[in-house]
Amino acid sequence: MEPYSRAELIVSVDSIWSVCERTMYAFEKCKIDNGNDPQACLKYSVSVAGCTQKIMREITKTCKPELDKAVHCVEENNMRTLKCTKETEELFKCFKTNSFEKLVLLIIDLYKN
Repeated sequence: MEPYSRAELIVSVDSIWSVCERTMYAFEKCKIDNGNDPQACLKYSVSVAGCTQKIMREITKTCKPELDKAVHCVEENNMRTLKCTKETEELFKCFKTNSFEKLVLLIIDLYKN
């Protein structure tokens, strides 16, 4: 697994949720149903991490300039995105334009199997 910074994950949250939402909700439901028992939800945890890694790899590959601008902005603003709306929106737009459809189809295929 590639290590991504907190800032990279913060600015990429919209992209991550746009593809990994179903996986993340399944993980949260498992935790609620099992009293936060980490072992009971391990497979969901692995799925969330895997999905997030796929998104981050794709963002790094296809939207690096937008990612760097958004990261710089949140780092300059104490890890807050409030003043970085333009940069985070540009990052999400780049992701939607270049990668969203391909990754959604990949995730759908994973659920079929």
